[in-house]
Amino acid sequence: MKLRDYQAQTIQKIKAKLAAGVRCQLVKMATGLGKTPLFSALPDELGFAGRMMVLDHRTELTDQALDKLKRWNSGRTVGVEMGDRTAGGAQLVVAGVQTIGRKGSPRLTQFDPADFDALVVDEAHHATAQSYRTVIDHFMQNPKLLLLGVTATPNRADGKGLGEIFQEIVDDKDILFGIRSGWLSEMRGIRVKTGVDLSGVHNKVGDFDQAELGSAVNTYARNDLIARSWQEHANGRKTVIFSVDVQHAKDIASAFKRHGVASEAVWGGDPDRAAKLAFHRKGDLTVLVNCELLTEGYDDWTVSCIGMARPTQSEGLYTQIVGRGTRIPDGIGNLLEARKNGVFIAKDDCILLDYVDATAKHSLVTLPTLFGMGQNTDLRGKGISQIVAEIEKLKKRNPLLDLSRIDDVNKLQSYAEQVDLFKVSFPPEIIQISEYQWHKTGANAYVLALLNNESVVVIGDILGRWHIMGDVNGYKVQDGRATFDEAIREADVKVGLLGGRGLRSLVKRVAEWHKVPPTVAQLNLCGRLHIAVPPGATKGEVSMKMNEVIQQRKQLRAQGRAADL
Repeated sequence: MKLRDYQAQTIQKIKAKLAAGVRCQLVKMATGLGKTPLFSALPDELGFAGRMMVLDHRTELTDQALDKLKRWNSGRTVGVEMGDRTAGGAQLVVAGVQTIGRKGSPRLTQFDPADFDALVVDEAHHATAQSYRTVIDHFMQNPKLLLLGVTATPNRADGKGLGEIFQEIVDDKDILFGIRSGWLSEMRGIRVKTGVDLSGVHNKVGDFDQAELGSAVNTYARNDLIARSWQEHANGRKTVIFSVDVQHAKDIASAFKRHGVASEAVWGGDPDRAAKLAFHRKGDLTVLVNCELLTEGYDDWTVSCIGMARPTQSEGLYTQIVGRGTRIPDGIGNLLEARKNGVFIAKDDCILLDYVDATAKHSLVTLPTLFGMGQNTDLRGKGISQIVAEIEKLKKRNPLLDLSRIDDVNKLQSYAEQVDLFKVSFPPEIIQISEYQWHKTGANAYVLALLNNESVVVIGDILGRWHIMGDVNGYKVQDGRATFDEAIREADVKVGLLGGRGLRSLVKRVAEWHKVPPTVAQLNLCGRLHIAVPPGATKGEVSMKMNEVIQQRKQLRAQGRAADL
């Protein structure tokens, strides 16, 4: 058993942070990049003399962890503490949170924290739940214990950060890293319009109300469209489809059967659950329609099509679902190397069928939105890494492309040529709390351009924290706040105090000097930046546009350097 290079690097980061006193660590790694081998290698890599526990919440996760721990730790005993299974004195324990997570439970108190070197929380985005907190609090009585959370999810649906559990994000590897590096299969998105209107469905805990959503989308016509579009775009591919509720899963499966496709529905309480999963793995079932079962821990590389029949506003949920189809074939170490060496590849890509409903009220998460495009962008079946590369190429020439306006990736070039670069806009969330020229540069990233190539950035992380970093008038700025509003306001205060009245006037969205004509120096710089200044543009408009272009280009250069590393 050998770790991949990036996994070994992550373990070295864990080791270094632990030596520096950071006990509560979080690793974010896309599904298929090997979170389970990562923590399975910890006992040997970190030289554990004591025990280690892996905490999870599903049978599928337990069996997966058990298998990997045995493979990576042939010299250690491995046991399970879940249901009627007991771990005894096993050195490595896989435990179900439902079994040991009740406060005062003898199933928990039998484990002496002093005997353990590490507690690993699998699918760590669940760690704020009380059952997890009970287990974590128990083991953290050992002042030397490593608490390691691993997750593929960028955030929680309820917006709650993980900062109350974990101290630092030790490493972060996303889907795009995996695809570009050859560790994950290419994703090809196909958008299928359903015509169903979700505007009347209410929100609940960061996503749709499940009962209302099920009533809205579970129609004969929509289910039939799901089956027909699958036959058109992914016929014969082993498929997992995600539904809203149990009845929805059953009705979609029935639609496939009407079209002569071997299909079954499966859910958590399904008495035939194990048999159906086994039939699907063997290939006896082509399409498996599941309800809230296979979003986590389902590991089958032969799945080459994902059907998203469950609309969602949760980026975390959507990311988990996408990950069910990105695993590469067993025996293929790396797709890039396999292609280079002419090795036969049984699965080279995964089709994602996005069943997109109409809504004027909600912001849906779709495959395009994961990569900065609009929810209605049609990817036309192109590989997502190819599309992102094309976008990055266009953005080098035009950093101000608003990707949310693009409805068809085949029109990227024409859109880039026609876009009006001089329409300066600011995020509505900024306008409500700040009078300065903050620009949004990422999902949770904002920048304020200052004089002399200085700037201040505010960035949010999965822990729910907002970081303030930059340079103001020669002074280094580094701080943080619990909320976005607090971070922006604190950054404004620092700019005002360190920069003085002159800088405050320059970075305001509205000021008297904005109304005068642009200077010759400004116009010359616009020429070098390839910014066409329209007749009648003011000094303020030109200044804001130059700042925006400069900051966008800085970000692109930084991303390029990160990719090289």
